[in-house]
Amino acid sequence: MTHEATVVDTYQITPRVSGFRLRVPGHEFEYDPGQHTTIRFGSGNERIVRPYTPTNLPGTEELAPTIKRYDDGLASSCTRSDRVTRSRSVR
Repeated sequence: MTHEATVVDTYQITPRVSGFRLRVPGHEFEYDPGQHTTIRFGSGNERIVRPYTPTNLPGTEELAPTIKRYDDGLASSCTRSDRVTRSRSVR
């Protein structure tokens, strides 16, 4: 099942690692520790899909992935704090 998530917060952990809080109102995320979810980035016809493991506890309307930025990473350019849009697709 795919959900459209709203980016409610971004925060820098290290110079190359950022944390994100994604929220889907009315949907409670349940998952096992270590389980991953996929997040779709992009706009227009360009779509990038990457797996991430949430770093928050299950049972809430939020997912909190921690994402490392790579200089040549396709998804990395979408996760820079100055380019984060307000929604992402979460599966």
